[in-house]
Amino acid sequence: MSNVLSWNCRGLGSIPAVNALRRVVINEKPQLVFLQETKLHSYEMERVKKRLNFRGMFVVDCVGDGRRRKGGVCLLWREDWDITILSFSTNHIDSIVNAEGGMTWRFTGIYGFPETENKAKTGALLKTLHNRESMPWLCGGDFNLMLWSVEKQGGGDFRFEEAELFREACDHCELYDLNYVGHPFTWTNNQGGDHNLQERLDRFLANSQWQTKFGHSYVTHLEKRRSDHLPILLSIRTKLPQSGKKRNKRLFRFEEMWTREEECGEVIAANWRKGGDAAVNVGRIASDLREWSMAKFGDFAKEMRMLKEQMGK
Repeated sequence: MSNVLSWNCRGLGSIPAVNALRRVVINEKPQLVFLQETKLHSYEMERVKKRLNFRGMFVVDCVGDGRRRKGGVCLLWREDWDITILSFSTNHIDSIVNAEGGMTWRFTGIYGFPETENKAKTGALLKTLHNRESMPWLCGGDFNLMLWSVEKQGGGDFRFEEAELFREACDHCELYDLNYVGHPFTWTNNQGGDHNLQERLDRFLANSQWQTKFGHSYVTHLEKRRSDHLPILLSIRTKLPQSGKKRNKRLFRFEEMWTREEECGEVIAANWRKGGDAAVNVGRIASDLREWSMAKFGDFAKEMRMLKEQMGK
């Protein structure tokens, strides 16, 4: 399994900010990282790259100096991945990924235009980047746009015209939202009470070719760090080919203790939102619940057997 991390880090000019990013990288072990709003120049990002122990990097410098700095995007990758940059701007990095195992696909990191008057430019950028080639295509980042009204909580009225621009661009590019596990919003204004505003601005999108190739992948909204944006992590999984040797099928058992964890419901909901045949959904849910349980609790069945053996001695 490989991981892709996207995070609007809101500046990496301080040691605590870099340490926060480093903790995420150590915990999640991503092979590819797309950062937005680094507020750094390339020579400054070089120090961050060394601190994070990445081999490859491509940087689009921030604009301005001192406290007036804004923007800046960066793509980082591990030694077992080869990245070819196709195009870039202050709002995107487009690339071809050659991952281990001979997997080749396209990744486009997006930093959406934050200004209200420029929101339409994000949709126009996506349309410009779209082509009719059948290559698997993944997009990720802070789009600064939402698709649906449920992706906003608090604040003023939902801007349906902006959402329609985003949906129209996604339809044109044949990109589909990859649903997630975790907190439903990725950005907050950090205010309390009635003044609190939360929105889902960060996401991964993929075309049908990418989803067919990596159909068991899933997105996790990670816990909040220093930024007002959550880091989001895409775990890329392919269905492994079955060997010629016949193996006994493992019977799936739903564990009662899972119901005490909120994440259990999120795993089920994220899979069900993908749509499709009910039997396929149930099979996918069972597979993902097994993996989530192993990560959350470890192999408790094995531990129980070991304890019983010890008690029998």
